[in-house]
Amino acid sequence: MSHVMEDTFEVRMGGERLTRGEVAALEGWLDGLPAVAATVDEDAAARGRDVFERAECGSCHAGALGTQRASVIMPEAGHLQVPLLVGVGVRGPFLHDGCAATLDEALLGCGGRGPHPGVEGLDEGERADLVAFLAGWD
Repeated sequence: MSHVMEDTFEVRMGGERLTRGEVAALEGWLDGLPAVAATVDEDAAARGRDVFERAECGSCHAGALGTQRASVIMPEAGHLQVPLLVGVGVRGPFLHDGCAATLDEALLGCGGRGPHPGVEGLDEGERADLVAFLAGWD
């Protein structure tokens, strides 16, 4: 946790170093937060898994956590870290700038960006199934 705090607060945000006590207090608070799970339609989520595979989403969102832990170049947005998909259904707003209030908006694109790569040809039902699959990722 101290490495994450150092990288985030000091390196990325240019803030001051936190004391060990502050880091421990934050870690304790985070560990005490209740887990929140999304409620999803299991049939839609199963269809959404097929859409995820067909759209080759796993080329970036790979493995159990749904990320390759790397930066990729996104059209119209530049270099971005591939986010974890674990728990994505309960942690909006979405995308690096929070422009998408829903997962569907994140897929369609917002803030002047086009659709997320791989979903351009999906119809509304396929997107809804993909959203159900993503929302249930835990």
